[in-house]
Amino acid sequence: MDSSQTTLESVAYEDGKLHYSYVTPSYLSKLIEKLKGNTEDYEAFMEKEYGQFPWFKDADGEWRNEWLRLLDENEETRENLQHAVVLTS
Repeated sequence: MDSSQTTLESVAYEDGKLHYSYVTPSYLSKLIEKLKGNTEDYEAFMEKEYGQFPWFKDADGEWRNEWLRLLDENEETRENLQHAVVLTS
């Protein structure tokens, strides 16, 4: 895994100069990457994190949560999932 996948680049503008730094990804950033399908076994991830719980899936294996259903069943939906980190000072 290269550094672009493990860190975020932060840019701040102060006194006419750009300052660059790197930020470790947050829990949310990592989760979004997994939900987008950027994991070795997407189906196992979805089942382990959500599918095994009745809150998210009923006894017939149908998703109770529309977002999870769309992400699980539609690759295009996963590709369109976006997340942005906005840093302020």
